[in-house]
Amino acid sequence: MKKHYGDDLVNFVKATYESVDIVFRLAEQFATVLLNGSGFDAPGWSARVSLANLTESDYEQIGQDLHAIANQYVSEWEASKAGAQ
Repeated sequence: MKKHYGDDLVNFVKATYESVDIVFRLAEQFATVLLNGSGFDAPGWSARVSLANLTESDYEQIGQDLHAIANQYVSEWEASKAGAQ
């Protein structure tokens, strides 16, 4: 999100949500279960994907699901900016 939208979006997401929000959204909306990266000594705002037992199409679907969640954050951020005006 930072690469495409910049620090303002990242700051909004970090100020508005806990780092596990994305993994909860993925589970609730897409039945995609990832783990928060911080449990694996990775950055808090990361997710861990199993590389052991999924097919290539599964990873493609996870990417699409992540993209959909990112779009939700963008929509919420844009709505918050519109509401602030």
